[in-house]
Amino acid sequence: MADILSIFLFVIIVAFVLGLSFYFAKKSRSASGYYAAGGRIHWSVNGIAFAGDYLSAASFLGICGMIATAGYERIPIFHRLSRRMDCSPIHRR
Repeated sequence: MADILSIFLFVIIVAFVLGLSFYFAKKSRSASGYYAAGGRIHWSVNGIAFAGDYLSAASFLGICGMIATAGYERIPIFHRLSRRMDCSPIHRR
C-alpha cells in the first residue's frame, strides 16, 4: 500500500511541475523575457539568488569531493556524528 501511495504522489508532483513549466513557457514571449523576468528584477535580488545557488552547489559538490578523496570517516563532523549514532559497545564512553 505504501509503495502505491509513494508512486501516486510522485506522479502527481511530476505532473504538477510539468504543468507549471508548460504554463509559464507559454507566457514567455522571448528568451530575454524568460531570463531574469525581462529585466524587471532588481539587481540585488538577482545577486542574492545567484549567490544562494552558487553556495548551495559549491557546498554540495565540496562535501561530495571531500568524501570521494578522504573517505566518509576522515571528515571530522561525519566521524563525530557516526560515533554518536552508533549503539555498539565499542563506541560507548
